[in-house]
Amino acid sequence: MRWRKEGLIYCPDGSQPWAQAHAMIPTPIMLDRERIRVYFSSTDGGMVGRVGYVELDAKDPRRILKTAQDPVLGIGEPGMFDDNGVNITSIVRNGDALWLYYFGYQLGTKVRYFLFGGAAVSNDGGESFERVQRVPVIDRTQNEPLLRSAPFVLKEGNRWRMWHVGGDRYIEIDGTTRPTYDLRYLTSDNGIDWGRDSKAAVSLQGTDEYGLGRPYVLRCAEGYRMWYSIRTHSLGYRLGYAVSSDGVAWTRRDDVEGMEPSGDGWDSDMVCYAAEFETDYGCYLFYNGNEYGRTGFGFARLDSGSR
Repeated sequence: MRWRKEGLIYCPDGSQPWAQAHAMIPTPIMLDRERIRVYFSSTDGGMVGRVGYVELDAKDPRRILKTAQDPVLGIGEPGMFDDNGVNITSIVRNGDALWLYYFGYQLGTKVRYFLFGGAAVSNDGGESFERVQRVPVIDRTQNEPLLRSAPFVLKEGNRWRMWHVGGDRYIEIDGTTRPTYDLRYLTSDNGIDWGRDSKAAVSLQGTDEYGLGRPYVLRCAEGYRMWYSIRTHSLGYRLGYAVSSDGVAWTRRDDVEGMEPSGDGWDSDMVCYAAEFETDYGCYLFYNGNEYGRTGFGFARLDSGSR
């Protein structure tokens, strides 16, 4: 595949209290043939995240048509798993409703934070979301006691399928504790009850990698393909890519042409959190750049015939 970067689309201007910085983890959905809505998480002055969106012209995604004035999903109640921030990772159509999957931050003392996955539902076209429950839909387990996070969900008939981040330990890097994690797989009959035994999906390779983040999975003629973010000791975050015939067993193909960090600018240090999206006007890849999306999100376009 050959991707051509088209530049930055959106970064908060700081005019809204809940969106002082970041447009993390762009998550697109088609409203109609001409409009793409991209959900993301922005942070307030205390670095606490809430979910908002922008609507884009499908023909030219650099053209912003509308910006959410208020969050569509705020933080959880004090003491809940998402009381210190929420990050969207997936949007699913279920009949007339939209289901939003996210992960919540809860701060720790001996470790920096805990991350677990939740779900919320919208019945007003995605303008607001209500949690399906106050507790995580993927909570801690014996094998994933610290992180069970970043759920990406596809609904196939009556079966719900989830690929998510899982981890069981923190490591120290340059004097800071950071989690180590890879990608796991679950199924559900209703989108809420996912069970406790995740299967391995994509695993870490070598000694330089210590995290595989935000899976984004698509159906294709050959089966499935997945984007994810590779966290390394030497290079920070880079994009990864894998293919599968069944969505369970994956083969990594991480050499994605055209999606390395740029020589300068908003994505010169980091590229991460990619979401591939097909429109009538071309195939786009929305992604974050430096500082995990502090500089906003942009997009690349797939060159014709390069898949």
